[in-house]
Amino acid sequence: MFETKIIFCHGLESGPHGSKYQAMTAAGLTVVAPDGQGKNLSERLFDVLTEARTSMGPCVLVGSSYGGAVALLAARSLERERRAPKAVLLCAPALHLDELPLNADPPFLAAPVILLHGRGDDVVPCRVSEEYARRAEVAGHQVELQLVADDHRLSLNTRHIVTTVRRLAQR
Repeated sequence: MFETKIIFCHGLESGPHGSKYQAMTAAGLTVVAPDGQGKNLSERLFDVLTEARTSMGPCVLVGSSYGGAVALLAARSLERERRAPKAVLLCAPALHLDELPLNADPPFLAAPVILLHGRGDDVVPCRVSEEYARRAEVAGHQVELQLVADDHRLSLNTRHIVTTVRRLAQR
């Protein structure tokens, strides 16, 4: 049996080894975080897909902000290749971007999706996640929306993120 690979997609203004990555690794999780600094959505998507395709077993995709859009697109590509991730955790995902290949039209997944979004987010409004969850539910897709008392960084929910990733990896 292969260990579940956790692939973390960081945000636009952060780096691959920021606080969420550090918290996951400090908790004993094996996390790979491709460096997307200075790269556009398509370039980041290529790097994440390359990492996912080298996995001998299943993966869990975790994306934060801009990285949330990357993780969602990567999951969709992997599903098309019949390499679907176990699950996807999107933290304050920037799903409203009008940038190729997203074009403000985020895809729905067969894999379970958890959206974690702070009610006080002033970078990506929580209505972005609320709208995605609503549209996904109408289309018959499994999405769990978790709105929390936090801001865009979700720093008050780091422990919750780690616990959620561990649970998704153990599925």
